[in-house]
Amino acid sequence: LRSTDGAYQFKFSGIAPHFMNDNIAVTLYAENNGETYTAEHNTYSVVTYCKSQLGKSTSTAAFKKFLVDTLKYGSAAQVYGNHNVDKLAIDELTAAQKALGSTEEVEVNDYVDLNNVVKENATATFKSASLYLQDSITVRYSFELSAGETIDGVTLFANVPTIDKSWTITADEFTYDSSKNRYYVDFAELNPSQLRDVIYTTVMKDGVAISNTITYSVESYVARDKGANANLTAMLKAIMQFAVSAEAYAGRA
Repeated sequence: LRSTDGAYQFKFSGIAPHFMNDNIAVTLYAENNGETYTAEHNTYSVVTYCKSQLGKSTSTAAFKKFLVDTLKYGSAAQVYGNHNVDKLAIDELTAAQKALGSTEEVEVNDYVDLNNVVKENATATFKSASLYLQDSITVRYSFELSAGETIDGVTLFANVPTIDKSWTITADEFTYDSSKNRYYVDFAELNPSQLRDVIYTTVMKDGVAISNTITYSVESYVARDKGANANLTAMLKAIMQFAVSAEAYAGRA
């Protein structure tokens, strides 16, 4: 990408939450007249960015809170994933910086409704909605097709009315499990400030609903957590603080 000042920007988005305190090694290469030129080697991390922004007088209180809560989420993900637990992202901050983050637990609600809109004579049935938390915050759906129904023309339609956005996921992005006769679909389109928004999801065929419309949200998963895994529960609570501070920073609070 080229910025307004003429410089080139390169985006790298493959950073899982538990890698926030890991350095990313960057080297710029260029070719001219058959010669290869190498720029100075550089390293950077999410923690480096957060510390830099926390030290700026121009950073707002809402932004600083979001930055600290981001590192708290990353640290909880490190513990949950058992990754560099002796070097947690949040421990790179001073006590004063840590104090800028959220302190109260977020009250959560369960918005699951498997019959939000009932489809008569449905030929597709949702079997589950859950979260996949390995590399990002991803909602994972599974559904079955009735005998005689084919996957041709089948899509998953996801709508989030609170942000007036919708997505259509085509069958080539589905994963099929023949042992269960189920299709699995991942949805990871929401940004941090939208993690508490409710998703309305329908299985479609050639643009026509063939399943009930169900409702789900990241918050619903958190609300249904029973606390069986203490590290998972801690990470889910951190995700909700991360989401609420993101809402405030984005002006959605």
